[in-house]
Amino acid sequence: MEKNDSKEVSDFEKDFDLAETGDAKAMIAVAHRYYYGVGVNVDKSQSFAWYNKAASIGSGDALWSLANFFYLSGDVVAKDPAEGERLLKEAFSTFLNLANQGDACSQNALGNLLSRGEGVAKSYEQALEWYRLSAGNGNIWSMYSLAEAFLYGRGVVTDYELSIEWFARFAEKAGPDECYRLDRVASSFRWGWDGVIVDHERAIKLVRIGVSYGGASCYATLGDYLHEGIGAQKDDAGALECWRKAASLGDPKALMTLGDVYGAGLMVEKNTGIASRFYMQAADLDPWLRSKVSLRLYRLDDFNSRFEAKKILEDILKVKPNGWWERARMDASVF
Repeated sequence: MEKNDSKEVSDFEKDFDLAETGDAKAMIAVAHRYYYGVGVNVDKSQSFAWYNKAASIGSGDALWSLANFFYLSGDVVAKDPAEGERLLKEAFSTFLNLANQGDACSQNALGNLLSRGEGVAKSYEQALEWYRLSAGNGNIWSMYSLAEAFLYGRGVVTDYELSIEWFARFAEKAGPDECYRLDRVASSFRWGWDGVIVDHERAIKLVRIGVSYGGASCYATLGDYLHEGIGAQKDDAGALECWRKAASLGDPKALMTLGDVYGAGLMVEKNTGIASRFYMQAADLDPWLRSKVSLRLYRLDDFNSRFEAKKILEDILKVKPNGWWERARMDASVF
């Protein structure tokens, strides 16, 4: 099972039982889980079957998924662009009917189809009309799409302040788990990514908005900005407070940063034991950090930390025996 824990398995079973009663949303959820292997083994044939069941009772989401996941890609079924396009047009008609009845999710879906030119001629301007209606009806993803439209000038004149206003509305409605998206946009303002003009004040404004709604990664990034004096006066005490808050919320980046802080004795008294604990917590939360954590632990230069570093590398090599970086470190006999 590619992605599984007891909760995911339990959620799959609940979705499956509900899907068996004919619930379209549950059918979509089951199809999605089979496609990506969430709570169940990947089985794209089962995914295809469940999307078909949902499509047969009028699900626009299922029609879109059948087109993009299968007929246009040639996965499970023979590649058939004509059938894919037919399904997209049917999806558009289905969403249009529901959107005209005031359904916010369908209004958002129409905006997505129009912005991508799926099943209909591409038109950012028409997409924005549906996004505005959907956002007015409380759909958070339309709020996000409007924020991006004003950020990148899609169908409208670029307006960074209006973009930030929409990001703030999105964060308020979406809650802390989605605030990492503001953190990513802040990086565009910091570094000038994706054609965005560098503006450190707007970058820190966005992460502060994310912080106000409890976003863990935004706390971590605000700590970075305060430490480096990005968009605000340098404030190491404030940075440390932000990193600790982010760590308490389970942010791996903040845990790595605190490990570095305690390991080097920056702003605090050096303590390799505390540093090691922060690094290990980061590795537990994000397995992709394990190689970095092993190196950081090794550099702490104490017996316990080096023992943990070696153990992490050995565990990685059990799963990934040809991992060149991990193998090189073991072969170098650094332990």
